[in-house]
Amino acid sequence: MIFKIRPMLRFIFLLGLFSSIAFGAEKSNSKANYQATERYYQNIIRQASVPIAELQQFIHYLPKGGDIHHHYVGALYAETYVDWVEQKGYCIYRNNFKIETQLEANQGNSSKECISVSQLRADSLLYNRLLQHWSDKDFNNQLPSDQQFFSTFAYFFPIAYSYNRAGLEIIKNRALDENLQYIETTFMLSPSKGDKKVDQKLRTLNTNRDDLVINQTLDSSFADFQLDKDFQVAISDYVKEIDDHFSQVNDSLFTVKAQAYALRNEEPDIFFARLYASFVASQKSTNIVGVNIVGPENEFVSMRDYSLHMKMARFLKQKFPSTKLSFHAGELALGMVPPEGLRSHITEAVQVAGVDRIGHGLDIIYERNFNQLMQEMKQKKIAVEINLTSNEFITKISGQSHPIALYEKNGVPIVISSDDEGVSRGSIGQEYLLYLTRYKPSYATLKKTIYNSIEYSFLSKQEKAAQIEKLNNKFAQFEAKISLFH
Repeated sequence: MIFKIRPMLRFIFLLGLFSSIAFGAEKSNSKANYQATERYYQNIIRQASVPIAELQQFIHYLPKGGDIHHHYVGALYAETYVDWVEQKGYCIYRNNFKIETQLEANQGNSSKECISVSQLRADSLLYNRLLQHWSDKDFNNQLPSDQQFFSTFAYFFPIAYSYNRAGLEIIKNRALDENLQYIETTFMLSPSKGDKKVDQKLRTLNTNRDDLVINQTLDSSFADFQLDKDFQVAISDYVKEIDDHFSQVNDSLFTVKAQAYALRNEEPDIFFARLYASFVASQKSTNIVGVNIVGPENEFVSMRDYSLHMKMARFLKQKFPSTKLSFHAGELALGMVPPEGLRSHITEAVQVAGVDRIGHGLDIIYERNFNQLMQEMKQKKIAVEINLTSNEFITKISGQSHPIALYEKNGVPIVISSDDEGVSRGSIGQEYLLYLTRYKPSYATLKKTIYNSIEYSFLSKQEKAAQIEKLNNKFAQFEAKISLFH
């Protein structure tokens, strides 16, 4: 018996030894591949005149993890929406480029001002003018840049949700082309109260009201919402629509999740109803992973009610403590609003609403006690979503004026994201090109920033682990290829 066991032990020992050697070789190769990739990258990025085409090639194959500041409607290019107008049989007014959503609207219109898509495309000048209205293409200062950016949505919004499955497939295929494995998007605006009645209790609230009065009013409205069967059905329908669409798109190669959201430029009663619906929806589906607040931050209502919005979010966070929050905050520059309007938005998002991430965060240097605020963000691991293209277009903040280096220097985690790549006519690859050429991070920093896009996502712990493992494999393959050819 002893004679038979010893050969088996010897075999097990040798198997373990060979496995250890193989593991050590794999680990050694992995380290060598990393170092070779690092050298190649540094050779490109340190040149006085960076070879952009070569860097673009590097970025094309670079695993990019996730895009976690992304808007579905703004991500689709204007050309896609024109295709959908044609499929619906709608027409477009030649004088203002608005969509007429009545079928065959041109019939009986003697002026023929509402033209078909085929007529539009036949006039190349007119078609190009439409693209200029529906996106930032060839921007020539006819409007202030921030107004141009946000005004585009009104043009294509009537058609935006007509072909959701097709739209998600476009976004998925583009992501796969760019070596992007995960997107967290604001997909559909959360529902408001279906009866359209004005809630005077909420509408009369303002930032200057006592917190006790605000909380009592919110508590009363919250109870009404809970008992409103029609509103609850609307929220359930909203969740079902997202679940239906996303379940058909997600697979082993690509994952998309939604953030429910409210618009900050709506009146307090409508805003609070949408924010409530967003929180409730995020509890009902694993496809809805967080809550956001979006919209032009410098508009009158947005500025007037900003502090009230943060208090509403705090109230709902107490009701639904597991909800993840990523709010647009600090998407402002001096001149867009008075200096006083730059002092507290990021602070309130962090300290009042209790956000997990900040979108944009451009006015950090104007915040009161901004050094302490950044240390708090570092300690709480509140990441900042950096959107270089839209930041430059909307606020004129770019290059060394952008706080990205300040965040990194203070240990605040950052992620690179696309925002509205259709409106901006860009891509996630373009965002990384700007990041690398303007700020020239080390390869280690670049890789850490990419991993941040998964680490600071709102995925569940298990989903996050799976995405990180996938990203590990992608980087292993990427670095092996770089080391082989370079």
